[in-house]
Amino acid sequence: RNSAALEQAKLAAATIDSLEDPVFVKDENLDFVLVNKAFARLFDVEPEAMLGRKGGEFIDDSETVASFEGSERAVLETGDPYEIEEDFELHGAPRSRIVRKNKVRTSTGKEYVACTVFDVTEMKRREREASDARGQLESVVESLPAGIIIYDRDDRYVLGNRLVREGLPALSDAMQPGRHLRDAL
Repeated sequence: RNSAALEQAKLAAATIDSLEDPVFVKDENLDFVLVNKAFARLFDVEPEAMLGRKGGEFIDDSETVASFEGSERAVLETGDPYEIEEDFELHGAPRSRIVRKNKVRTSTGKEYVACTVFDVTEMKRREREASDARGQLESVVESLPAGIIIYDRDDRYVLGNRLVREGLPALSDAMQPGRHLRDAL
C-alpha cells in the first residue's frame, strides 16, 4: 500500500512538472512547498532551489511581493479564490497572463495556497486583431453607397450600415448582434 501511495505521489509530481503553465504551492507561512519547472524557469532556477523559500527571495520589487503575498494570505484566510488578468513586460516585450490562486486543504487539515499562471498573450493578440478587422469591416460597410446587412453562417445578424438602419427603422430591434434573420422577416 505504501508503494502505491508513493507511486501516486510521484505521478502527481511528474504531471505537475510536465505542465507548460507555471504552478506553485505555498504553505501557511507563504514558503514554497511545490514548484513546477515552468514556474522555476521564470526565475532561471531549478524547482528545488525555491522550496522552503519565500517569493521575495526571487523578486526584487517589494511592492510586487507585498501584492502577491497579500492575495495569498487573503485566499488562505477566506478560502475565496483569487483571479486576475494582468498585462506585464517580460524581457521588454508586452505579455498578458491570468493568475489563479486557490486554497487547498489536505486530508490532515493542513492548508496551502495553490497558484497557476496562464499565459494568454497570444489569445489577447488574436482578440486585438479580430477587433481591428471588425473595425475595418465596419468602416468599409459604412462607406458604401448602398444599404448593407451582414448575417453570419447561422443567419444571425452581424452588422448593418447607417443607410439600412435609417431606411428600415421598423427593423431596429431585429438588427441587433446575434438576432436571427427570422426576426427581421
